[in-house]
Amino acid sequence: MRTSASQRIDLDELGFTLVELSLVIVVIGLLLGFGITAWMSMKTSQQISATTTTLKTAASCLSKYVIHSEQTPAQTYFSKRCVDVDPWGQDIIYYNNGDNQEISSATTKTVRDGDGDHPDALWMIVSSGPNGTIETTSSATLWDCSLGDDLCQYTTKNALVYEINK
Repeated sequence: MRTSASQRIDLDELGFTLVELSLVIVVIGLLLGFGITAWMSMKTSQQISATTTTLKTAASCLSKYVIHSEQTPAQTYFSKRCVDVDPWGQDIIYYNNGDNQEISSATTKTVRDGDGDHPDALWMIVSSGPNGTIETTSSATLWDCSLGDDLCQYTTKNALVYEINK
């Protein structure tokens, strides 16, 4: 049986050329690269959101103490009742102006963050942020949370106001 020229399969046309295969591999690599970058960004964003919730929960725990006792929460109270870890596995840090002082007589400090200075702070709670390192500093009159990627929340003396600083 004879086959016509139009029915013959040219063996040179089977398969892909090296250029075509290379192009497909490059496109797949680019898609994976963009996908991994977007996923990592989304993961960090979710961790920051979870940290915000963790800090709000810890602040709520401290606020309950203030409402019932009218005193600044002690470090031991925070350690036993309010302590938690952030999504990066680090403990939340609690700074206060003095354990068990009456709110009306408690001294206050200024909190410094990326937005500027916020005076009249009674306490500050801090998460280490994405780099996993606490970079805040404390002096007699100032808590500085503007140095790194830490997430900080503070409470003022006059009102139980919570602000997340990033």
